[in-house]
Order: sequence, then structure tokens, then C-alpha cells
Amino acid sequence: MIILVLYVDDIILAGNNQEKLQEIKSRLCDAFQMTNMGEPNMYLGMKIQRDRLNKTMTLTQTDYIEKILERFNMKDCKAQNFPMITRQAKRKEIESNSERHKEREIPCIAPYRETIGSLEYLSAMTRPDITYTVNFMARKQAAPTENDWKEVKRIFRLLQKTKEVGLVYRRGGDKLEAFTDSSFRDQTDSTSTGGYIIKLYGNTVAWRSYKQNYVSFSTCQAEYLTMSEACQEIISLDKAIRDMTGKTYFPATI
Repeated sequence: MIILVLYVDDIILAGNNQEKLQEIKSRLCDAFQMTNMGEPNMYLGMKIQRDRLNKTMTLTQTDYIEKILERFNMKDCKAQNFPMITRQAKRKEIESNSERHKEREIPCIAPYRETIGSLEYLSAMTRPDITYTVNFMARKQAAPTENDWKEVKRIFRLLQKTKEVGLVYRRGGDKLEAFTDSSFRDQTDSTSTGGYIIKLYGNTVAWRSYKQNYVSFSTCQAEYLTMSEACQEIISLDKAIRDMTGKTYFPATI
């Protein structure tokens, strides 16, 4: 079995037969003007580190984080432990500080949309820990304020401290499973927030945090809606796995 991952003009080949792998490399190089760069250590801004002895692979985006910190003038920012503060703490801070209250109304002149776009790419690739915060701040792109910009900069302060954090993949396990959760009517329009993480072989392969598109009548309904979203992703993933390996991982555990 050989798997070819293609993005524009970047290719990664993986397989379980070395001779067949070399044959396909040779045939591709004969047909196209290509360069065989050996085992990948960088792909689409992700650094790939393999430890064959311990059978692990780590994906990080340290260089990408440093680039966006410099691009948005945050390379010397003070580090933070969390990407955002709780709504309760934020409300108390605003109520006790009249200047912060005024900032809620001042239009943001910073490159807010470009910043969110850069953070969304990072969140989608290797940093599920900032996914909720980035999704929450992305909803304010139509008319961001100075206060919103300060909240976005807090994400950069977390990244300043956690540049080396990424995803680690370990050999082991043989199942497809998902973890889901929802926060009932936590939005100002009474909608709920849903989220899930999907694991294959015990390793995180998909995740999402999102605002549900209509008002749930109970916590139970909000939870089932989130589980439904996770089920749709699991069905799609299992189909892709079957297309590649001929093996299904149903029934999956949620």
C-alpha cells in the first residue's frame, strides 16, 4: 500500500513496501521535473520530528509562530499561561475599569482579519488548545474593537510561551473514538457552544469548536447536537480510511 499526499506542488509518499515506494518515486521523477528531498522534516509550515526508537512522531509549528509574532509586532510580548480569561472575570474587570468599558466601543484599526486568518491556520494544523479562543474571536471580524484586539493579543502571549507545543503521535491502539462536549446557552444570543476531538489509534486527528446555529431547549439537546456533528466527521473519516486501507473502525466510541 502506498499513500500519496499532495498539496499544490508538495508531495509526501508513505508506504509499507520499500521497493514499491522507490518504484513510484522513480516513475514520478521520470514523468515530472521533481526533486527527491528524502524523509520529510518540514511540510506546509509544520516541523516533522520522528523518533523511530520510541515509535513517535511530533508535529510542531515553531517557525510559523515566530513568523506571525514578528509580523504582528508581538515577538517581544510578555508570555501568558492561558489564551483568554473567563467571561465572569472579564465582566468584573470591565465593570471595575471605566477605561476598558470605553475600549469596547472604539473601532479597531489593527489588522484584525489577517491576524485571525493566521491563527486559524495554526489552530487547524497543530494547536487544538487555542481552537475555541480563535473561533470565539473570529466572530467579531465584522466590527472589531480595541478591546477585541487586546483579547487577540492574549493568544499571541500564550504562543510566546508555548512555541514548541504541538501534536505527538504514538504507535498503539486500534480504534476510532470521539470526545464531545457542549456549553448550554453560553452565548449572548442564547445559542450554545459545541466541540469535539476525534482520536485514531489513540492520537488526535480531528477537532472542532463552534457556535451552534440555533437555540437548544435543553442541555441534553445541545449535547446531542454536538455528538451529531462528531458522528458526521467520524463517518467521513472512516470512509477515507476504508478507501486507503480497506479496513473499517466501526463501531466507533463516542
